Amino acid sequence: MTPKKRFDLIRMKYGLNLSPGEHTIQVACEMCRVDLNAEIRVYRTGNGTILKSEFVLHHADGNKENNDPNNIMILCEKCHRMLHLLGEIQRWMDKIGKTYDELPDCRGLKPLIKRYGPGYYLF
Repeated sequence: MTPKKRFDLIRMKYGLNLSPGEHTIQVACEMCRVDLNAEIRVYRTGNGTILKSEFVLHHADGNKENNDPNNIMILCEKCHRMLHLLGEIQRWMDKIGKTYDELPDCRGLKPLIKRYGPGYYLF
């Protein structure tokens, strides 16, 4: 998705009406509520672009062509990764014919950490 398209979606979702120039906006992750910043540039024509952002635009229905603002979620990188991981788990459970209620409570388990080098962790 282009920075201009991302700007248009953010503008529609939050009803932004900014004057020409560079601005910093703050939004919250729709899952964990952490504050996220974005630097945007608005042109005299009213068009704009996102120069730099701390958030990811996630299509809630999984369809990258559906850019309806109600289908777009603003997420931090961690929550976006976790949503996609949850999708993989749900597809795996469908494949093996299990339901969420059949899973053991795993909150007490230590995470499996893959080390790819000094100080690098997958999660």
